[in-house]
Amino acid sequence: MQKQLALHQEQSPVEVYRSQRMSKEEWNQLSKATGQCISMNSFVSTSLERNVAKFYKTGANHDDNEIGIMFHIKANPCLSGDLIQPFANIVCFSEFPDEKEIVFMAGSIFRIIKIIDENPFPIVEIELFSKEENDLKMLFESLRREFGGLPGGELKKTSIHSLGNFASRMIKFDVADRFFRRSYYESSKDDPNPADYCQNIGMAALHTGRYEESVRWLDQALKLYESRGLVDDPCVASLYIAQGILNTKKKKRKQVLDSYNKALKIYQTSSGEHDSDIALCYHNMANLFERRK
Repeated sequence: MQKQLALHQEQSPVEVYRSQRMSKEEWNQLSKATGQCISMNSFVSTSLERNVAKFYKTGANHDDNEIGIMFHIKANPCLSGDLIQPFANIVCFSEFPDEKEIVFMAGSIFRIIKIIDENPFPIVEIELFSKEENDLKMLFESLRREFGGLPGGELKKTSIHSLGNFASRMIKFDVADRFFRRSYYESSKDDPNPADYCQNIGMAALHTGRYEESVRWLDQALKLYESRGLVDDPCVASLYIAQGILNTKKKKRKQVLDSYNKALKIYQTSSGEHDSDIALCYHNMANLFERRK
């Protein structure tokens, strides 16, 4: 069955629906799991039509000890290639093509985005999650419990960003990029960190050779820092260092020197311990002049 689903794998992102009844005890656990991942132990039948999924829920016999819910599922087939279980549109094989059925392979992993308390039943929004992302999340949660940090439970945006930093340290820049982008696109208007998200997206692009994309994200980060009045902050100096490295890759020597000088000026006038940062600036500039010989 897995080979058949893989053969007919959807090629574009989809949004599908699935109605389901579960015990009140199961619902109590699920309702507190926003941000966490769940694994489906069996094949998951869904429909592109919300009303079809709703029909199956309302048409079932009710048990007073159960509650009906609706899963709203978002799935992107481009997530980490082979690291997601396949899902496919089986309309052409179904006896009921009007149901527009899409089936997910057993073992599919989903992240709970949010739970909406609607009438007559709650909506649980979930998204397909890659095995690699889930493995990183589980490892990060283990480290967080061991060394402290945010309490276990809801995976907040700050920890999603931390997952990106963690993936970067593991040299998994493609994975880090997805976490940084999620942090950026899901951030609220009062989130103080969008410049950090942009800078890290730019760095991930730099490390994966996407230089023009890196330029755009680093420039966006600088604009956001400046809008917050952080023109002389060490975080801006680190951005100038990143721009210096980027311009080195693009062989723009004048811009390289300009970036390092800006970073050096900020570090020299900032409070705190920046000796290693200042040394890095001088080292990078010395390398630049050495290459000119």
